[in-house]
Amino acid sequence: MHRLILVILMGSAAYGQDAYPPGTFQFNPQVDLQLQPVQVVVPDKYAERIPDQPVLNLPPGFSARVFAIPGGPGRPRLMAFNADGVLHVAHVNSVMALPDRDNDGVADAEITAVSGLSQANSIAFYRDAMYVAETDKVIRYRDPDGDLVYEEREILVNDIPSEGWHTSRTIAIDAINERFYIAVGSPCDLCRLEQPVYGYSEDPIAKSDEWDAILEFNMDGSGRRIFATGMRNAVGLDIHPATNELWATHNHFDLGGADLPPEWIDIVRNGDFMGYPLSYGYQVWVDEKVENYQRIWPYTQADSLRVQRMKKPAGLVEAHQAPLGMFFYDHPLFPDRFRHAAFIALHGGLTGGNLSVVPGFKVVALFDTPGDGQAQMADFLTGFGPPHTQVWGKPVGITADPQGRLYVSSDAGSPAVFRIEPTVIQGSWQHSLPTIVASGGSLQLQATIHVERFDPEGEMPVVTADLSAFGGSAAQPLTPDVNGEYRLEEILAVERSNGQAEVIVWIRQRNDAGLHSVKLIHAVTIAPVSDAVIFADRPTLGWTLEHSNLIQLQTTELDGATAIALTATPSRLAGWNIEFKIDQPFLKDGYKSLRFAFHPGDIADTDSGTFQIRINQRSVGNRTHTGHYTLDREFGKLVNLLGEGVGGVAGYEVDLTRREWQAVEIPLDILQPEGAIELIRFSGNIAGTFYLDDLRLITSVPPPTLVTEEYQATAPTTLALENNRPNPFNSNTVIHYQLPETGQIELAIYNLAGQQVAQLVRDLRPAGRHAVRWDGRNDQGQALASGVYLYRLRAGDSVQVRKLLLLK
Repeated sequence: MHRLILVILMGSAAYGQDAYPPGTFQFNPQVDLQLQPVQVVVPDKYAERIPDQPVLNLPPGFSARVFAIPGGPGRPRLMAFNADGVLHVAHVNSVMALPDRDNDGVADAEITAVSGLSQANSIAFYRDAMYVAETDKVIRYRDPDGDLVYEEREILVNDIPSEGWHTSRTIAIDAINERFYIAVGSPCDLCRLEQPVYGYSEDPIAKSDEWDAILEFNMDGSGRRIFATGMRNAVGLDIHPATNELWATHNHFDLGGADLPPEWIDIVRNGDFMGYPLSYGYQVWVDEKVENYQRIWPYTQADSLRVQRMKKPAGLVEAHQAPLGMFFYDHPLFPDRFRHAAFIALHGGLTGGNLSVVPGFKVVALFDTPGDGQAQMADFLTGFGPPHTQVWGKPVGITADPQGRLYVSSDAGSPAVFRIEPTVIQGSWQHSLPTIVASGGSLQLQATIHVERFDPEGEMPVVTADLSAFGGSAAQPLTPDVNGEYRLEEILAVERSNGQAEVIVWIRQRNDAGLHSVKLIHAVTIAPVSDAVIFADRPTLGWTLEHSNLIQLQTTELDGATAIALTATPSRLAGWNIEFKIDQPFLKDGYKSLRFAFHPGDIADTDSGTFQIRINQRSVGNRTHTGHYTLDREFGKLVNLLGEGVGGVAGYEVDLTRREWQAVEIPLDILQPEGAIELIRFSGNIAGTFYLDDLRLITSVPPPTLVTEEYQATAPTTLALENNRPNPFNSNTVIHYQLPETGQIELAIYNLAGQQVAQLVRDLRPAGRHAVRWDGRNDQGQALASGVYLYRLRAGDSVQVRKLLLLK
């Protein structure tokens, strides 16, 4: 059996062979297209069928509108334009023709071009015919009278394997070589071609050499053969306009976990093996520890030879993103960077019912120069489904009209077709602006603005900067240099305590049609320079502490720290809760996490107890006339601090068996507070007395580690490391040591696992008495958690170690 080590190379590392060896996978370097929110234009006739005032995110200088919402049964899938420039949409049970005869950007009619189909997923046009891919067949239609109702029907292929899962079929036509291709998915989640089963089950189905493959045909349906293999579900197919090579998108297996396997976008060549069901990425073998996947054992020498044929994929996206439609752009309408870029619809993403744990529901662009192996990826269209909100659209198909305007279909949420096109004026900018700055500091602006498209018959473009969020001008004019570029150079004081602020550049032009504009935005988070302490001995100003009647509170001393002692007596029917509330909503911008100290006291370890934390608890208002309650506050995510069951998050739990102070720091990204912070709520049903202390929000700006030294020129006779004072300590402590002779010394702080967390001194020091003041932070400037630490002095071959206690 083969067993390989998986190495995941993230981010924008080099794409070369040495950085991307077999047995690994690597996501593509990301390009920032500076997406900006754009109001979607919704024609009046569709106003009741689209969410109120929808917004999508696009590169600057692009607009979005609803082109059509085809009615009737079915839903929009993949699309194509015929020779007359009329959009046709595969609509599962039919094909819809959507002409726009008056060219106003809205379909004039919804014509059923073909009906009575079975899972029509894809269409393509060649000469005077429309080719439709159904589950088990390919049909060629003709419309001799040009009324967009296709009367002539001819079945070219009638026996494509169709049992099991993945029954949608996609067609792509190679017009140069007069061939068409059909993708045939696997009938299961993961199984061998020789032993096919249905879905996740063990139920066998009929064997076929054409599962997991792309089939090739002559244009009349003859010459059938297997072109390439090893594809679980290749949904999107397109021919590259420059190389004439076939490309595909791929949906991989489900049960590898939240992060595995990545989905690919790649060239598919004659005879290729693309990995399924043996491997993914770049020759990474499927983990045999997944029980459902043990059916593919044992691996053979033939399997090894097949996997070795896998090439590095041109593009990878995160697991379970479900790349569907794919379209190579080959028009001059978009900026030059998009010429021959592949647009890919991602149909999956982070929401209930999906396996993905990263945002999706978007269109991405893959920029690939043939032959260089350096493909880059960029978000092009987002906003259908941000994390933790309702998804109102799921992209499926992509195509372009003869003028170069892009069309995107959505088959769920809003089953519609959207049209994306450049506005009259377009622009972009390059800058080195930070995403976060410290309050009280300064923001240095250095940006170059490019006007990429404008109406040559209109007035000259005007470029201004809006710096009002930082106290600057709301309309600072910028002038072009000799190259026609506009430069912005400013230093602004950051005087707000925390929050969000934007640097905005406007590019405007007036022509006969009116005023046109492009808005370039860069958001900056202003972070406080220090933590926001909520409770330390007592609630700080503005915060109050409330609790239910099933818990008693008192202030006490524990291990040298003043803390809250909580004695909980939950009933069989109800648990307890305590809430830290603030009288005014508290902006969370600029804070990265919530931290507190916990001591289990005499709480017994239990398998059935609960101990939870949440920021912002939805509260109940008045009962309505329908018998429901009105709710006036949004949920934050409930995190189970015992780390088990619903809400448990690995690495952010307490241990009831450790009778000592424990520091817990939970990122706000995990707690997911909606809006401003109004309360922090602990709840549960564990019984007994436990302790809380030092509840605070941690700033995103790491303060520097503070280490200062003092020296007295005495003549000690021995090496000595003394007790730190004070001990325990909160904000800082002093460590004394004495050296009998000059020499190289090291003084460092270690946790109880023996890991060094802070280097205080590593240098030559003279004989004498020394004192080092330390502020309890690690080498990265981050405050260490409460607990016991070791400090160690090494001088030559001698080592001395003592303990200190840090309490927050």
